[in-house]
Amino acid sequence: MRIYVSMRIYVVFVALSLVGCAFGKNVVSPTISYQIHSYNDLQEWPQLLRKGAYYFKVDPHYADAEFCAQQMRTYPDPRGCFLLTHDKPRSSWPYYNTTLDLLHFIATHDFFQLPDRKISIALCFKVDGFKPCDGSSEANKWEDLVDDFYAEATALVEKGYNFEIILDGVATPGPDEQCLKSKWRPWNSTPGP
Repeated sequence: MRIYVSMRIYVVFVALSLVGCAFGKNVVSPTISYQIHSYNDLQEWPQLLRKGAYYFKVDPHYADAEFCAQQMRTYPDPRGCFLLTHDKPRSSWPYYNTTLDLLHFIATHDFFQLPDRKISIALCFKVDGFKPCDGSSEANKWEDLVDDFYAEATALVEKGYNFEIILDGVATPGPDEQCLKSKWRPWNSTPGP
């Protein structure tokens, strides 16, 4: 999938460059914006940041404590964890990055301390078998984990790290998620469903 998307982007840039050459104009701007969509493998981020990317989207997918205990990159937490994966996590893959890895990545990379370059990270939260405002024990655990992430990310911003979080997925307030309407301010969110 990533190879296909990368090739498609490359083809678009080449096509735009050829059109520009034909008309004697440079149509590919060095300030063109784009989102690095569903790049849940944080090992790929340094090269993207070096190349000027600053809009990212990851997919924190809620998993229960039992599932998280099988993962190599998580800490025991009775509430569960957030694994970075667009699709439903598979038990056969124990190496998912987590939101804790994301916070560690932000705290340990200089790209997030550049005063003239704010990095945007959209969090497209995903759940299976419940809704965030349904009052279930899973929903309460999910909300507690998001609260913790919010507190830790906010602490990094207060220390001078230059990034913003944009809520997406099931974390956006919508008709079924009214309990989230005033949560996690001042973070922005995409429009609800």
